[in-house]
Amino acid sequence: NTQSTESIGYYSFLTPAPRGPQNQTDNNGFGSVNTSNNVSSSLSQSAPIYQPQKEYTVSYFYRFESITGIYPIDLSDLDKSRTGNLEGVKVKVISKKSPAFGEILADDIILKINDIVVRDVSNFVDISNYLNKGTIKFEILRKGQKMIKEISIT
Repeated sequence: NTQSTESIGYYSFLTPAPRGPQNQTDNNGFGSVNTSNNVSSSLSQSAPIYQPQKEYTVSYFYRFESITGIYPIDLSDLDKSRTGNLEGVKVKVISKKSPAFGEILADDIILKINDIVVRDVSNFVDISNYLNKGTIKFEILRKGQKMIKEISIT
């Protein structure tokens, strides 16, 4: 078998094929049951091998202009199990010209904005759309430590 892309491989396995169509109705009268145990040939089948991508890109909300300069992703199941938090967002990109640059870091988990719990990316966008100019308080989780960070939006 040939591979269609570099990230997908294939497992090959053999499935026995019955010698002849010797089917009979089962005891309940629902369908047929193959009673042949003779194998004269086999069918080759293949299934894709899952190989996770090493890199990924943030390609959501291409029209979303973050007033904070923060572009997060939803927490993965692994993030949730590691932190014990079911809510929050993980920071992936921070605009270099934003007020959050240097205060909020990539891979920080934002738990709250101005004491409002951040559930997911959609909720983060909603909260961000209603932020006023001035000081914004973020409750974040960085390397297992909860901390408060403040940024000023002018």
